[in-house]
Amino acid sequence: MKKTLFLYVKKWKNTVYPCFQIIALLVFVAVNISGCSRKDSAFPSGFSHLDAGEEGTFNIGLALGGIVRSFDEDINKEVLKFDYWASKGTFVGVWTNDYPPELGRDTVDAIKIGVKAPDANQLQEVSVKLEVKGTKAKQNIPLYLGTDWSYVREAIDWNRIGALEEIVFVLSPMSVAPKGTNPILFSPVEAGPADAGEKVEGLLYFDVDFYKLTFLQKNLIFVKIGLIFVISILAAWMVDIFGKRS
Repeated sequence: MKKTLFLYVKKWKNTVYPCFQIIALLVFVAVNISGCSRKDSAFPSGFSHLDAGEEGTFNIGLALGGIVRSFDEDINKEVLKFDYWASKGTFVGVWTNDYPPELGRDTVDAIKIGVKAPDANQLQEVSVKLEVKGTKAKQNIPLYLGTDWSYVREAIDWNRIGALEEIVFVLSPMSVAPKGTNPILFSPVEAGPADAGEKVEGLLYFDVDFYKLTFLQKNLIFVKIGLIFVISILAAWMVDIFGKRS
């Protein structure tokens, strides 16, 4: 009996225990890869809205907007400060253009967009999206609003939009809005505050960074799939070992 137990423990140390170590290591790597993909430091900035040669505001309908550059201490960076006044059924926003010619498919893979709404009431009053306008088409990116900086990261579809011409933030009072959630532009659920026909006004802060993806970021999904596959193989091997012993 003691001899059998000794052999069992010896085989455990020589086979199963190393498998557990490998699986634990792979799980640790997968979790850290996932975590790194969400950190701002993992997305080195190449260009930003500060590289735009021109910027201004626009309105469609009875709406007004004003824009200035303002330093934000939370992110230690100069951002766009946007004051707006808009009535139901109108659009108002910010445009930036005349970016350096070097900003293109060879230097930029994706865009990181930040929005901050100082007043919590704004979360249920307005919705915002970003338009990446190119020579051939535009790419729409819905944005989330929060009282702190909320960031959205999106790959730029250069094949569809062509060369970059303009980056535009589009704001609209919500005629309908989901209660208790951060709104997304043109995703109506139920009646919202703008239904009464009242104007909305407030202040938003915008931040834009363009960046180049690393090899790991470009192939993150394949790396995760590979790790899952390896873990599955090891787990099946362990099950087979225990099955034979039983």
